[in-house]
Amino acid sequence: MIRQWNTVSEHIRQHLLNTLRIKRLNLDSITDQQWCEEFETLRRNRMLMGYFRYPPMKNQKPGEFDTVGSMLKRLKDFIETGNIENLIDVANMCMIEYFVGNHPKKHFESVDDGLHAERIDGLE
Repeated sequence: MIRQWNTVSEHIRQHLLNTLRIKRLNLDSITDQQWCEEFETLRRNRMLMGYFRYPPMKNQKPGEFDTVGSMLKRLKDFIETGNIENLIDVANMCMIEYFVGNHPKKHFESVDDGLHAERIDGLE
């Protein structure tokens, strides 16, 4: 019998389960290790406050705000000061750009281009 996979992710998951002989992956456990609830809470709080300062995100016109420029400014500020609030702002602006951005080549293409965070030498 030929087995058809619903998604590439499902195929990879099944391959890992078969190869590693793992009985069942506990997704809650993985989520606990791969997610920061505090960051998410702080991010959401700032989006709620933004509701009172800006038009609701769903009412914004594409390109109404320079979210990319603001992301870059805040990332630079983070690099210079270490203030992690800037990272929360960048994350929110990424979401806004995703939702109402106006980049002329805006699209989604899931690719693994080999760009990953690199380990810093000497840290384990």
